[in-house]
Amino acid sequence: MSFELFVSPKIKGLSGLWGLLGIEERALKCLNEKASEDSELIVVWDGASEEGWRRYVEGKRDGRRVRLFVGNFKGRERIVEIGNKSGWLEELVKEEEPPILCFLYDYCFLSNMYPCKVEIEGTVYPSVEHYYQASKCLYPMDAREIAQAKTPAMAKKLGSKLRKYDIKPGWWQYLKEEAMWKGLLAKFTQNKELKEKLLATGRRRIFDGNIQGEIYWGISLKSGYGLNKLGEMLEKVREELRQ
Repeated sequence: MSFELFVSPKIKGLSGLWGLLGIEERALKCLNEKASEDSELIVVWDGASEEGWRRYVEGKRDGRRVRLFVGNFKGRERIVEIGNKSGWLEELVKEEEPPILCFLYDYCFLSNMYPCKVEIEGTVYPSVEHYYQASKCLYPMDAREIAQAKTPAMAKKLGSKLRKYDIKPGWWQYLKEEAMWKGLLAKFTQNKELKEKLLATGRRRIFDGNIQGEIYWGISLKSGYGLNKLGEMLEKVREELRQ
């Protein structure tokens, strides 16, 4: 059983347990337990760098067995195998530019959790997440509490605790997409630096890849399934900014 392992430079040198064990050794140990074929190319990728994607694409075009993994470091160091049950990776290989598969490193600014002030209808919110969660509130008191939350994560938590009769009628049917679009447009038109970063992504496909199972706004990296509404909206905002 033989492997050719590529680990993204940004993943190397992690702190904590995986850093102590050595990322290459740890990755190979995990993968050796699952692999059953020889000469396998394993790409452990950060989801952002072009080099990792190039290795994956070249391996696929050469007809080799290739397994693609992505790093995820939200308080926990882990490597997740990207699922391909829907065949979406085969479609992406045809793209000229590597896709953005998750909001890590240089692309963390794409996340709604990214701290940036947005002013909408006279109210200033610390992030798009603050605005989105406050927008679902039927009562102004709840909306103010969420808008003043200390962090985007706290705003999301408060929004998730709202009872169904505290949420605006029609929120789940159509209002949530209207709110998301308005928040994203404000974010990238009111913050020049973020606007330039989004435009710098060129025409790369954008996916909100996650391991939490969010398949409406994003796409599950474990299965490859998801509507990826957030990624699509970001691409549309990018197109509007070009005009």
